[in-house]
Amino acid sequence: MRTEHGDAGGLGAPQHRMRRSRHRRRRAGRAAFLTTLGGILAVILAFLASSALRPAAGPAPALGSGGVSEKHAGPGATPTALSEPPATPSQRTPPPAAAWPGHPPSGPAPSAGPAPPAGPAPSPGPRPSTSPVPVPPGPLKLSLSSAFNNVGVASDSDPAAGNLDGSGSAFSAQALAAAGARPGATITSGSVPFTWPDVAPGRPDNVTASGQALPASGSGTSMAFLVTAGWGPASGAGTVAYADGSTQAFTMSSPDWYRSCLSASTPGTALFTPYRDQGNGRASFTSCVYYVSVRLDATKKLLSIRLPDVSAAVPGPGGSSLHIFAVTIIR
Repeated sequence: MRTEHGDAGGLGAPQHRMRRSRHRRRRAGRAAFLTTLGGILAVILAFLASSALRPAAGPAPALGSGGVSEKHAGPGATPTALSEPPATPSQRTPPPAAAWPGHPPSGPAPSAGPAPPAGPAPSPGPRPSTSPVPVPPGPLKLSLSSAFNNVGVASDSDPAAGNLDGSGSAFSAQALAAAGARPGATITSGSVPFTWPDVAPGRPDNVTASGQALPASGSGTSMAFLVTAGWGPASGAGTVAYADGSTQAFTMSSPDWYRSCLSASTPGTALFTPYRDQGNGRASFTSCVYYVSVRLDATKKLLSIRLPDVSAAVPGPGGSSLHIFAVTIIR
């Protein structure tokens, strides 16, 4: 039974409409909630499915600017946006440790297998020698001072003190010094060094070849001499005695100290002086000392050298004489 305000239930028309409207809103809200919930569940399921299908060891796809995936994008292709929303920190699953460069894989280290059987240590081989490289011996200068028996050099202040050739003539000490032959100096001729007699002018300074034996030592390929001759040339036969008892004959000769003394550049000339001393003063005669050599047996040691017998220690006037100032063994 209706009343004047509405239905029999006592509700008016406006109230009834409001009630139905609330019901419709509630139903629409529930439907919207269910729709939203279904969408969220679909997104979660899609994310889980894509995570399960993604390779475990591969790096995450590179993102371009604005969160755009550039994976599989060829030249000129337009990057596509990722389909799933970014995960929250609690949802992010870190890749395996092996996927991060510089990090060792987790878990126990793989076994290296059984160690090879121990054997003898390898030999280091011969060590390089640290001993110095042997240096070939140099020339051996023999001393003749004990055998000097002739005065061949005088001073310009005392020219009569020398008598090389038996006529009262001698080399000038001052002229020799100008040529480099001071007492005890090293004279080089034929690439061989000699020691000039370390003797003051007017004292015995050379050996006149009179057949005497001179002591010798060492060994070498040859024997070199500084010589000259008065009233020459002078020549004679000598003998080399070796320590094993064998001997070797040789011939020694020298040009005349004046007649053959042409210049300092003449082959075989060791020393050149433009004048010499004699009893009455300086004489303008050129005078020379020469270089000669004798071959030796390098496999044998020297014992002595017997000089040629050319003249007496002090030769007579006009007689040839052979004079030795220095000897060097070439090794």
